Formats: sequence, structure tokens, C-alpha cells
Amino acid sequence: MKDKSTKARRVKVTFDTNVIDRLLLPENQARLRPILKCVDRGSMEFYATQELVYEAVGIIGTPRADQLPLRGQVLGCLVHDRLLRPCEGMMAAELAGDTDPCLPSNDRRLFLGLLARWSDGMVDIDEVRRIEEHGRQERETAETRWRTMQAEAGRAIECLSEAERLNFDEAAAKLTVDEMQERNWEVRGREFIERFCRDYDIEVPEEVAERVMRNPDEYPYVRRYHRVFALLLHRFLVRHRKIRDGDHYDARQVVLVRAVDLFVTCDKRLRTRVREVGGGPEALSVEDFLSRDWS
Repeated sequence: MKDKSTKARRVKVTFDTNVIDRLLLPENQARLRPILKCVDRGSMEFYATQELVYEAVGIIGTPRADQLPLRGQVLGCLVHDRLLRPCEGMMAAELAGDTDPCLPSNDRRLFLGLLARWSDGMVDIDEVRRIEEHGRQERETAETRWRTMQAEAGRAIECLSEAERLNFDEAAAKLTVDEMQERNWEVRGREFIERFCRDYDIEVPEEVAERVMRNPDEYPYVRRYHRVFALLLHRFLVRHRKIRDGDHYDARQVVLVRAVDLFVTCDKRLRTRVREVGGGPEALSVEDFLSRDWS
């Protein structure tokens, strides 16, 4: 006899900024209905990222501006007030002892009000500009931190003699991603945590770093960030791939989607990154997501 006290686990879903337009296509409406039924009965929960909000307001002042009410309705229907923290916000909260991947309740209420206004076609240009500016500053801060880590890794290699570089290349070629992650964590983990704590005004950075280094498994988002960085270092040093300008954005996405079960994106490279890092959600294309049996 089935145990009635056992409830089916909710499937948590988030999607990339390039997905909403695909969901709104007329040919996808019939395939979207079973998903909406899952949302109605509580077996599926959608979570928005702040990048989705920034992407939505980005259409203001463009020929697509008239789509904003529809976007607000779609997000409101699917997401309600479930808004994930940004990547750095998740790590800062985790280091401060808060394990909730969503923004605080006050911020979520503001988000819900924003969606309601958009759905009604009410657009406050000053509000839009504040959101755009906040998004720009957040991206610049994150990109600066990412490029700093890249530069430090590059300088450590550039200062090697020719013989040392040859030895390094030979040793690096034998490293797996897991081994590179562990070495990067051992050498730079403590320094990274202390610097991050100072950037986000987390008190007593040295004590926090000591706590994290002693029990790293209790800080999965911090560890995931380092795993993503190690993966890109491995691609750069071992597989001799170029580091692209968009890699820091992809890395932040791969970190924060740990909070969900399914990540839907049109970006094939990003789906590959999520799978390579492991320990996170299943990464699906829009077609695969809509084609799955959700009845």
C-alpha cells in the first residue's frame, strides 16, 4: 500500500534569459499547457534570476517594448515571487550563515509588485533606469572579480622560467579537472574567501575563511564557484582553449543554478558547462523541456 504521507518532490526549474521568447511562440502554447498545470497543482516551481529581470527591462526603448506586459504576465504566472539571489549574493549569504538561495522576503515582495505593474502595462522609466543601473554595476563588479582571478593565475605562470614552464605544462597536462580544483582550492581558497568577505562586508574574514577551509562541504556555492573556475583553468591550461569575454557570465549562471533541478537554456555551450561541472541540475534545451511528458 502506498504511503500517503509521502509527497512527490516538487521539480524546481529556472531558465536562461533567452527562453521567454521561445515559450511565447504560438506553436509552443499547446505544449506549455501541461507545464502550467504542473505549476497550478504545485508539482513544479519556477525560479527567476535577476538576469531575467535585467533582460526584461532591456527591451524598454526598443521596438519590442510592447512585449513587456506579456513578459510580466508570464513571469508572474510561472515564478510568482521566487527570485534567486545572484551568484555572488548566494556565496555572501552562505558565508554569513544564510542557506536560502532566494532573495529576502522584502526584495521578493518588491519583485512581485514590479511584475504586477508590468503586467498592467505600467512602466516607470525612472524605476527601469534604476534596475538597469543596478544590473550594470552588479555585472561590472562580478566581471572585475573574475578577471582578477584570471590575471592572478596568468601571472603565476608568466613568472616561471622556460624550464619551469615546461615542467608546469607537463604536470598540468596530466591533471584532471578534479585535481586542478583541489590544487586551486588549497593554494588560493583561503585568500579568495577573505577577499570576498571584505568585498561584501562580512565580519571577521579570517575566521570565516578558517571555518570554510575546515568544513568546505558545508559551503556548496563557494565550492561550486571554485569548481567552475577550475574547469575554465583546465580548458585554458590543459586543453589550450581561449578564455572568452562571456565566460564570467556563464560561470555565474552555472554556480547559481545549483539551487534548482532543471535549467532550461537555448545556449548549447552553457548546457555543456553545467554538465561538465556536475553536482547541479539537469540542463535542457527549450525543445527537450517542452517535449518531456509532464502529465
